[in-house]
Amino acid sequence: MIEQQTSNTIALLSQLASEASLQEDFLKESAIAQTNIDEALKALINNEDVLALSKALKVDTLIKCEIVRSPDEDDDEEQEQPDSTEEKNLATG
Repeated sequence: MIEQQTSNTIALLSQLASEASLQEDFLKESAIAQTNIDEALKALINNEDVLALSKALKVDTLIKCEIVRSPDEDDDEEQEQPDSTEEKNLATG
């Protein structure tokens, strides 16, 4: 489960990204100061140190990815071709 610090930090980052008014430095710093997270995390956010913030939050362990293979176009063409001679004649004739 995600720690409260991590959850609060992610919520803050989401808020900073979605609210245009928080792009102004004063309002941004105020929002960061009011958030219940460590001072070190606040400093990383203020400095926009993405790599250090990622390491501090250990978000790389939270990100999961699954690769799903889609069928090749060649597979679709093979399936669409008629199987019997009669179907081939109807398709060409």
